[in-house]
Amino acid sequence: MHIIIIGAGRTGKHVIASAVEDKHDVYVIEKDQHLASAISTNFDCVVINADATNAETLKEAKAQKADAIVVTTNDDAVNMLVILLAKQLGVKRLVSSINNEDHIPVFENLGIDTVESPYRLNGKFLYRAVQGPSVKEFLDLGDGEIVELIVSPNSVIHNKTNQRNK
Repeated sequence: MHIIIIGAGRTGKHVIASAVEDKHDVYVIEKDQHLASAISTNFDCVVINADATNAETLKEAKAQKADAIVVTTNDDAVNMLVILLAKQLGVKRLVSSINNEDHIPVFENLGIDTVESPYRLNGKFLYRAVQGPSVKEFLDLGDGEIVELIVSPNSVIHNKTNQRNK
């Protein structure tokens, strides 16, 4: 999969690490020279040290053939502009982090596939850790969630599945 990641800061770095680990064709656009240099040194991906709000920069990252773009800057206005440009260039899947949760409806109205606040996700994850140390992963579905638990081999529920209906 050809993925473009905008921003190599605290959130972007983790997205880059995951995408590279999964062996995707990763292009990173980072405006800050220091961050761009660190990413190019530590990850097997193409790094473009430029402004992602410029359509030519997105074209340099081969946006016209990209399967997805993940925008992770700390500026919602920049994130929105980059998403709009990516949409015009035909990027198939549009994903953006958002810093001000009040902006989520605006982003959703633009037809963005996934909009999420890293702060809200982190808060939910930390809360799950309080609920039980065996909660490994969870996925919030809006009207419910999927939880992955670590179950010891001698547990009565080991190797069993159960669906809870509400």
